[in-house]
Amino acid sequence: MTAPYNLAGTTVLVTGSTSGIGFATAQLFQQCGSKVIVHGLDAGECAKTAAQIPGSVGLACDLGDPASRAGLCERVEREVAGKLDFLIHNAGIYPRNDIVGQSLDEYIKVMNVNVESCYDLTRRLLPCLKKSNRASIVFLSSVVTRLGRGDSPAYVASKAAQLGLARHLAAELGPSGIRVNSVLPGNVNTPGTRAARAKPDDFETFARERQMLNFVAQPIDIAHPIVFLCTEGAKVITAASIDVNAGLRVGG
Repeated sequence: MTAPYNLAGTTVLVTGSTSGIGFATAQLFQQCGSKVIVHGLDAGECAKTAAQIPGSVGLACDLGDPASRAGLCERVEREVAGKLDFLIHNAGIYPRNDIVGQSLDEYIKVMNVNVESCYDLTRRLLPCLKKSNRASIVFLSSVVTRLGRGDSPAYVASKAAQLGLARHLAAELGPSGIRVNSVLPGNVNTPGTRAARAKPDDFETFARERQMLNFVAQPIDIAHPIVFLCTEGAKVITAASIDVNAGLRVGG
């Protein structure tokens, strides 16, 4: 298979890359020539995933724990010899409940994993990113920031916070040549999205009825715009929030 982009000699950390969109993104980066740092919560899953992506390294870390994040960044710095080209903030959690049922503790946990970890990893890995002449950071936000959802106020708040953080970082880091963008997926066919449905088997019908385009997005469909944002073809794109959701309508 011919690689769609040439990223030979680059390095990338993809958080939450043992399954779903993160896994597809890690695979695509490798196919394009990047050395990939695979991340996940479980060390066994990281090793299993890294074995499927030639030349990659699997590093486990609990993104909700500051000490674990610090350890991850130290290991990443060693693996990339001090220079990181791309940082993909993909990992996240999505506990479902309404605002009465979602406790403050759960809200704090979601914000820690989905937002605080992005802030902390970016801050800690910034010296490595500044050594690259093509550094790019991509946030995996969500279409829920456009539409709203009634099943997880903490998740929606966290994804909106990511957009604000990304735009700030684009302004702050732009003079250093570091681009920062966000992609906003909609309904994507992953085990996690299916499992979250009351009737997992009706996912495809559910997705198609709420979109302008009549197909169900697969993880690789989201991986392509993520990787593109790290290529020379995207060198004038920064502070962008790009919908990649097949035209999901209000109420989706």
